[in-house]
Formats: sequence, C-alpha cells, structure tokens
Amino acid sequence: MTFAPRNSNELLQSLRRYRRKFEVIAVRCDTKDVARQAAKDRRVDLLQFSVTSLRKRFFDEAEAELASQALASLEIELAPMLQLTSFSRVRLISRIRKEVATATRFKVPVTVSSGATDELLMRGAHDYAALTTLFDMQLPSALGALSDNPWSIVEQNRKKLSPDYVAPGIHVVGRKAGA
Repeated sequence: MTFAPRNSNELLQSLRRYRRKFEVIAVRCDTKDVARQAAKDRRVDLLQFSVTSLRKRFFDEAEAELASQALASLEIELAPMLQLTSFSRVRLISRIRKEVATATRFKVPVTVSSGATDELLMRGAHDYAALTTLFDMQLPSALGALSDNPWSIVEQNRKKLSPDYVAPGIHVVGRKAGA
C-alpha cells in the first residue's frame, strides 16, 4: 500500500487504519513534514520521493538518521530514469547518487524498484542492477536492493501480521487448548 499524505497527521491516521492490513507500507514523501514523520515511524517500510521534482526529494542526513533508527528503507524507482531526458535525467542521477551515499553511511537499506507505469518500462533484474551503477552502487549491492531487501521487508512484516506476534521480540509459542 502506498500512501501520499498531504501532512503528517494524515499519514498517522492512514498508518493507524491500514498498517495491520497490508504487508508493505510505502509513503510518498512530498513534503518535509511528511518525510520526517515517515522516517521516524516504525510502521513505514519504504520512503519514496518524487522523481520529477528535485525540490520534493528530502532524503538528507537528518532523514537518514531517523530512517536508520526506525528501520525504514529508501526506495529508488528506476523506470522514470528511462523516461526523463537530458539535463533532468542528469540532475536526478546526481541527486540519487548523493542519497544512496547518505543511506549507505547511515546504514539505511536501499530498495530498488521498477517504478514502471506500463509493461514497456519493465526490465529484467540485471538490467535494473546495471542502471544502479550510474549512482555508484556495486552490482552485489544492487541485486540485494532489488531482491533481498524487499523480501526481508515482506518476511518481517508477515511475522508482525501473524496472530502469534505480540511486540518486537515477543511471540506466542503455544496456546492452551480451550483458552
């Protein structure tokens, strides 16, 4: 489920309402207020930022520190890079390069997704991994960002959605018959 809240209160309401219903929660951070709230909230799995407006990309050191503590992941959509042209593509790649470096420095996982809006923009995993070299990701890290990181988010959240989950580190291991 992807949320695109206008403010942090709207984000909090959506998280309260939908977190226990979906395996993955992504938040489109179009304002700094929403970006900060999403980065510090443990219920958010993926932080998404605009690919068309660089002024709406708020992933900086403060954001990275909050995200690393809340275990959120920075999501990078690659299909828009195939659509942008000339200088706007160069600026986006430059910005993503800085964001990936910041995420790496603060140990924030990076998740790479297609971001495809139609089937003509779909590519294979190795094609997308090759694109990540444009922003200085090594091939093994890129393949992990395409498969391992998203899978670990799903696995972790499936455990949390289980009826045996109580709180972080606390699980029901057995139930009495008739209880």
